[in-house]
Amino acid sequence: MAPCVFGIGQEKEIGGDLESNLALIDRWQGRADGRLRFFLGPHSPYICPPAFLTRVAELAQARKLGIHLHVAESQEQVEKSLREYGRTPVEHLQELGVLDAPGGCIAAHCLVVSDPDLDILAHHRVTVAHAPVTYMKLAMGVNNLARFLAKGVEVAIGTDGPASNGDLDMLMSLRQTAVLQKHRQADPEAASGDLVLRMASQAGARAAGFADSGRLSTGSAADIALIDMDRPHLIPRHDLVANVVYCAKAGDVTDLMVDGRWLYRRGELLTLDEEKIKAEAEQRALQLVGRSMHQVRQYQG
Repeated sequence: MAPCVFGIGQEKEIGGDLESNLALIDRWQGRADGRLRFFLGPHSPYICPPAFLTRVAELAQARKLGIHLHVAESQEQVEKSLREYGRTPVEHLQELGVLDAPGGCIAAHCLVVSDPDLDILAHHRVTVAHAPVTYMKLAMGVNNLARFLAKGVEVAIGTDGPASNGDLDMLMSLRQTAVLQKHRQADPEAASGDLVLRMASQAGARAAGFADSGRLSTGSAADIALIDMDRPHLIPRHDLVANVVYCAKAGDVTDLMVDGRWLYRRGELLTLDEEKIKAEAEQRALQLVGRSMHQVRQYQG
């Protein structure tokens, strides 16, 4: 978890400020037998002031934390950084010490990065979070991941948030990563299924600080998702990896085990009240939209 902070004034924070997030981390970091992990979450170098990012970097060093933020999402952001700081967003973050967070650094998107930027990301062992559905939904374009991999940059697949991707189906993100990379590189053999599967499992686990997760092997954490391979769209079963990457959907997952504990069994949530959560989510969403519309009317008036 990386609660987002802007660092541009208390009245502009969408949740808690940096201090309240630090208190949250102090309370919950490492709980649930180590399954709760927190990163510091400054939004981005195009919103957060340099002094704020420097402070975040210093806190990460002092508390041995990781940092998650958005980086180089558009050409406009890169040009803004060059005008204001004389450096690309990646170079700017390197200068401020953000990329050296001892708990690791996750740079979301990195859609507009140069080869020298990629060298910097590789040198600091930064993981790039790739969210292909968002890039299509918001018409942002898509980067050529072959460039990243050739430079030794670790890439992990993500869904992004519900404001940018209406369906947080991780299996859809696998499929779209593979298909988009083939299209982007004009090569049907680009982004093989096993590569994409590792990006979504092992790479993501390492980036989040769970080095023992993301693979099925002796001594690894018992994090297991079971998929019903008898679904019509998953037959024939001649290549299980291809079936998972190109055909499987979130609804095909029948069971989920986390660290040896069943959380979802035969299609039923065991630890959460699904109906209560859905009802409350619906109510809160309508309240949020109502408040937003009221604020718009006040502004227009």
